[in-house]
Amino acid sequence: MQPERVARCAKTFRGGMTPSLVAIEALHHQLHALAAEIYNAHASGRKQDALGLLRQLRYLHERCLKRLQPFTRLSRHESASNVALRQGAESSGSDAALDPV
Repeated sequence: MQPERVARCAKTFRGGMTPSLVAIEALHHQLHALAAEIYNAHASGRKQDALGLLRQLRYLHERCLKRLQPFTRLSRHESASNVALRQGAESSGSDAALDPV
């Protein structure tokens, strides 16, 4: 999605953000905060905690994607790459899901 398009969609007659984009922005901040928490847990050796938090991250990611759908051309179809990425992450179920490639 092009940032300019999102910015245009976000503007209302008063110049503010629509409620949908406010919700997306909040989810986006939550994703980043949770990612930092996952990184810190993994870095400090608490890998099981990190895995539990990773499940929450996936949930927030799905919620954010659902909120973004109205702003995309593919709003009615999930892309094959997203399906493949999600299936790969779910099937790993190990610490490998937390380690960089």
